[in-house]
Amino acid sequence: MKISLLALFFLSSCTAVLKRLDVESQVPRQAPPAIEENTYCPRSASRTPQLVGSNPSAQYAFTDFLRSVDNQNLDFREKAVLWALLQVNIRPDLASPTARFQFLMREKKTSLYRDFVSSENEQSSYPFFEGLAFLLKDHPRRRPLSWYAQLLDEKFKAELVAGKTLELRLRDMGEAIAGQEDLRRHFFRGDEILRESERLSRVRFSKLVSQWQAQRKNGPMNEALFSYRRTPSLDVRCNYDFTLYDNSIFLIDKEENPGHLFGLTQGDEAMLAVVAQLTPEPRSLFGEPVIAGSAKVRSSAFCVIKSKENEVWITANQSRDPGQHVYHLFRYGLTRADKPADILRLLRHARHMFLSDPLRLVIESTRGRDEQVQELLKLNVPIYNAAAIGNIWSWANFANEGGRFYIDDRNPGALFCAP
Repeated sequence: MKISLLALFFLSSCTAVLKRLDVESQVPRQAPPAIEENTYCPRSASRTPQLVGSNPSAQYAFTDFLRSVDNQNLDFREKAVLWALLQVNIRPDLASPTARFQFLMREKKTSLYRDFVSSENEQSSYPFFEGLAFLLKDHPRRRPLSWYAQLLDEKFKAELVAGKTLELRLRDMGEAIAGQEDLRRHFFRGDEILRESERLSRVRFSKLVSQWQAQRKNGPMNEALFSYRRTPSLDVRCNYDFTLYDNSIFLIDKEENPGHLFGLTQGDEAMLAVVAQLTPEPRSLFGEPVIAGSAKVRSSAFCVIKSKENEVWITANQSRDPGQHVYHLFRYGLTRADKPADILRLLRHARHMFLSDPLRLVIESTRGRDEQVQELLKLNVPIYNAAAIGNIWSWANFANEGGRFYIDDRNPGALFCAP
C-alpha cells in the first residue's frame, strides 16, 4: 500500500501525544544482550563457515556434519545448498519447498541477488527448491539437488530439536494443526504443541526432492536491484526503490511480513537468505513433517553497499514496511560504515515507523535519546511507543578482512562463530 506521508501530515488534525502501544510480532522480542559477541562474531571465519540462523544446536550439528563429509571437498556454494536444505527440517513452517526464497550470494568478489516466487496459481510451485536448483545449475560438478538431499539423509546423524521461534509460530497454528493427523503426529506431544528443545521429526530430504522433480514447473525469478545514491566511489543497490521513500511515499502493508533468515560465510564468500510463506490452511507436504503454504508474501528488504574496500549487506523483515527500517539506516549513516562498531551502532539505534489507517508514528522511546523523542513530538500526528520494531540483519566485509554477520538484539537469533 503506497501512502504519501507528507499529504497525510497536513490532513491530520490530531495533536501528537505519547501513548502506549503493544506492537505484536510473530517472533518474540528479547532484551539486548549483555555482551556484543551475542550479536556478531569478533573474527571472520576461514577454515569452517560462520553460520547464522535461529537454532544454535542445529548450527553445531551442521558444523559436525561438514567435518564428517570433509572427504567430499565441498566448496562454498555446495555448503550453502546443504545449509539451506537443512532449514526445511529446522523451520518446517517457513522453510518449506513452497516458500518464497530471497538471497544474496557472494563468490569470487561478485555479489548477486535472486528472488524466487510462486507461479500465478501456485499449483506445483516450489520456489525454495527452484532457487536451490539455480545455485547448482552452473556448478562445475553438475550434481543435482537430489545428490545433496541424499548426502543429508545418509550422513547427517544428529538429532534436531525445536527452536523458540518455531515453538511460538506452531502455537499460532496449533488449532489448525491439531485437526490434521499428518501434521499432529509430528508437531504435537500428546495434547501439547511441540516445545523448544523437544525433538523434531526427521525430514526425508530425498523424498521431498524426488516429489518436487516429478511435478516440477519452472516459476518466476526476480533479480532486479534499484540503484540508490550511486557515486564513483560507492555503489548502492536495493530491491526496494528508495527514491519513493525520498518523496515520503512509504509502502505499508496491513500485516507484518513473516520470514526465516539464515546464512553462512567463509573468507570473503557469503550467502544471506530469507524464506517466507503464509500458512492460512496448514497441511503436510508429501506426507513429510513439513508444512505447505503460499509464497505470495511481502518481500523482505535487501541492500548491497559497495565501495573500493568495503561491502555491506542489510536485510530487514518482520515489519509492515521493512523498507522503512533500511531507509532510516541510510539517514543514520549506513553508507559511511567502515568498521564493525558502525554496524552495531546502526542496528541498535532507536527505530521509528510511520503507519497508516489511522496515520500514526510508532517509536522505540526506551532506546531513543530525549532530543530525538522531543523532535518527533513536534509532528502533527499521534505517536505511540513500542518496545521493539522490526528485525534487521547484516553481513559486512571491511577492508577485505573477511565477512562477518551481525544480528538484531531485538529478536531471537543464533550465531556460530567458527574458530
